[in-house]
Formats: sequence, structure tokens, C-alpha cells
Amino acid sequence: MTTKETARILAVLQEIWDDMVVSESTVMAWHMAFSDLAYADVMGAVQVYMREGKFRPKPSDLRALVAEAAVQTPDWEDAWAEVMRAVKTWGSYIGHAVHPAGPFPGWSTPHLTAALAHLGGYEMVCSSERDRLPTVRAQFRDYYRSVRDGELRAVKVGNALPTDDGMRRIGVGS
Repeated sequence: MTTKETARILAVLQEIWDDMVVSESTVMAWHMAFSDLAYADVMGAVQVYMREGKFRPKPSDLRALVAEAAVQTPDWEDAWAEVMRAVKTWGSYIGHAVHPAGPFPGWSTPHLTAALAHLGGYEMVCSSERDRLPTVRAQFRDYYRSVRDGELRAVKVGNALPTDDGMRRIGVGS
């Protein structure tokens, strides 16, 4: 996003929150927060925030909305429901070429695959005793959330994360 686009974002916010003072330094500070994002994504977040937000937004509020829109990963409940549908449909025969339900289409997200691998694999879920399933579900939930939250954080923080040399490079490379 350019500095000029950042100024346009702030002009929209200033129309809604008329007590907001926008100076050149304000534009530069907000630009540091948004330089790695697309203008359309931030403007979309502004539109959502104008409908839902109660107070004047901070850059982090808008980045969080951009992250939610960018991370197209289902929440853990939907991912677990996908696993349970597979258990009911294919059982432990998920990898077999011939099955009355047809071939397994694959998991909807790599995060789901990673969560299953963390548990010991899909077969472990299939072979779990019924009374152990709530524990397996909780372990799946916790791991899946941590992976999804990590992806959300990566989008929220963007290029302000430390590089390999430990230095923070805010706005560099945009």
C-alpha cells in the first residue's frame, strides 16, 4: 500500500470519527502498519469496522480483520466435523483405491492434515475407543487452533517479525 492510499484510508476514518486528527506523521505511522498490505484489503477492513466497531480503530484492529479475511482456514469445529464425516464415510479404508463412497477427495486444508499427523494419524482417530474420543477431540482442537492462530498472527504482524538476524524490519521490502 502506498502512502497516498494510507492517507485515503485515514480520510475515510476521519469522516466517521471527526475528532480524529490526521497529520503527516499520522499518515507515516499508519503507513508503517499497512505498507505490506493491499489497499483493497485494508479498505475492506475499514468498511467492516465501520459497521461493527464502537471506537476509533487502531491499525491492529484493521490488521486483525484483514488477517481473518486472508486466512481461509475453517475453524477447528468445522475441521473436526470434516474428520468425523470421513470416519463415518470411509472409516479406516480412506486410503484404499476402491470404496463404495468413491475415492477420498483429500482434506480441505493442510492444517487439518498437520493436526491429524500430530495426533498420530487419521488411523489413530479411527481406532480410538469411544470413551477416548473427547480427549482426542480436545488434542485436535488445541493443535489445530495453535496452527491457525500462528497463521493469523503471521498476517497480523506481517513484515514486522524478526528476521534471521534478529532485527525487526518494519515496512522494508514493500
